[in-house]
Amino acid sequence: MNKLILLLDIFLIATLYWLGQNLVNVSVYIGDAPYRRLPLISDSAIHDWNWIFNHLGNMSLAAPISETIFVIGIASCCGALLTGVYFLIINDFKETFIIG
Repeated sequence: MNKLILLLDIFLIATLYWLGQNLVNVSVYIGDAPYRRLPLISDSAIHDWNWIFNHLGNMSLAAPISETIFVIGIASCCGALLTGVYFLIINDFKETFIIG
């Protein structure tokens, strides 16, 4: 049972960190929408976020949305690291005082 809980803890931490890292990367792409300076996969590809903001007529929202997604991504990464530290402390506490 303890190994299953440890596996779930590791899965939770990895998933939170992966989510945060992806959100940070997407925020850069969103922020590039007005400028279209980032290289795309091919020459015929369109910039998704540029198209979305142009289609909605809200290109001015690219920067605030990008910044918000960036902050959420950093918070997710920090949350994953803090969760890992928490689980290390809890497991150490259990081994020291409850089991030992």
